[in-house]
Amino acid sequence: MTYKTHEFAQMMGVSTYTIRYYDKEGMLPFVIRDANGYRVFTDADVNIFKTILCLKQTGMPLKHIKHYIHLVEVGPETVEERLQMLEDHKQMVLEKQRLVTENLKGVQEKIDKYSDPDAKEVIRQELNYVKAEKQNV
Repeated sequence: MTYKTHEFAQMMGVSTYTIRYYDKEGMLPFVIRDANGYRVFTDADVNIFKTILCLKQTGMPLKHIKHYIHLVEVGPETVEERLQMLEDHKQMVLEKQRLVTENLKGVQEKIDKYSDPDAKEVIRQELNYVKAEKQNV
């Protein structure tokens, strides 16, 4: 099956601008062009584009994604380097995930505090305490 740029973009949930940008950046080396010079995408392009989106959405810099795609293009002799890149990226994602989880607890504490029926009075008391403390400095 083949897809035009706008069809492929819609299928991938991105803009046509994003598709064109990634192609110009050399991240879609397998995309072919028709007789009129228009990009033609195939089902095989779906898999590599999903990988690009996954890496981008998990915080991998475009420079590293480009390098990863280059390694894919080179072939099977780069499997070890690709594996190492993905392992390193996974560790970075796990650390980000740990930090988000940790900070989410702080957000939930505030939600719990503000959801309490006595929230306004508690906040008023805290504000008075802070003001008094600052005056004593």
